[in-house]
Amino acid sequence: MKPDAEVWCTLGFALLHRDFDEAKRCFQKALDLEPANPRALYNLACTYSIAGDVEKSLEFLRKTIAVDPDPAHLKKQMAEDHDFDSIRNDPRFQVLIK
Repeated sequence: MKPDAEVWCTLGFALLHRDFDEAKRCFQKALDLEPANPRALYNLACTYSIAGDVEKSLEFLRKTIAVDPDPAHLKKQMAEDHDFDSIRNDPRFQVLIK
């Protein structure tokens, strides 16, 4: 991960449960610097899930799976991550974690 993208991801993660708009902006800045950054993509998916935007959350999860170097580990993480509680029962989410 590029250092500047790492900084934006870290800041976004710190804001994730406090300020949806700022967290989203930080993760997007990381993606502007590194478009295939799995951490930024995953955390954007978390952010959208927390905000209740199922479609955007699933979109970013698909993108994360496509670029993550260890999809099996990622899917296990997704299955256990409480940030996805709002979409956990969605059949499309269930397909993604299999």
